[in-house]
Parts: sequence; structure tokens; C-alpha cells
Amino acid sequence: MMKSSLFKSLILCGFIFASFSWDSTHAEKICNAEKFLKSPVSNSKTIIKFVNNSKFPRNVYWLDFKGKRKIHDKIAPGEELTIDSFEGHVYLVTDSVGSCKSFHSTDRDGSTISFN
Repeated sequence: MMKSSLFKSLILCGFIFASFSWDSTHAEKICNAEKFLKSPVSNSKTIIKFVNNSKFPRNVYWLDFKGKRKIHDKIAPGEELTIDSFEGHVYLVTDSVGSCKSFHSTDRDGSTISFN
């Protein structure tokens, strides 16, 4: 599924999530929290980079200030996507039909998210 910095804590809308490799049961629990997540207002610029190491295309959505999905881009297998963003903004990675695979939040130092 997703690989990133080991045990990197993310605080999103009052929920604390750890960003690390997890199995489908953990991903399902995190994805069930989508209705509670939204991007905060921020003026602190940063970047987030997604690396698709899977054999399948992935969609990247930004969750807006109300928690609504806004399609940002599609990533083909083996491709990368770098997004200029703001600290704390929340992104959702889905499969090609929109089923949640993982959530990610930007931090001030920038982030690289790789998924299989």
C-alpha cells in the first residue's frame, strides 16, 4: 500500500494518524475517517511528492476546506507527481474508481509519499 516516513504523526481535524506501511484493515479504518477530514487554512507553503510504485494508476485528490474531494491529478504506474501546497493540507490517494487507498498531510519540510 503506502510507504513513507516511519511513524510520522499526522494531526488531522482532531484525529491522530500515523503514516507508515499498513495492511488493508488499517487502510480501511483510516479511509472510513474521510468524512471528518479537511484541509486547514494555511499560508505556509510546502510541497508533497507522490511516487506510484504500483502496477495500477492512482488518483490524487485534495480535500478542500470543507472536506470535499477535488481531483488534483492521476498518476500512472512508475510516475511521480509533485504538488505545490500548504502546510497541513490533506490529500487522498484512490484507485481508478475512487476507492480510498490512503490519506496524507503536508508538513512544513515537504513530504515524499511512495505507494505500491
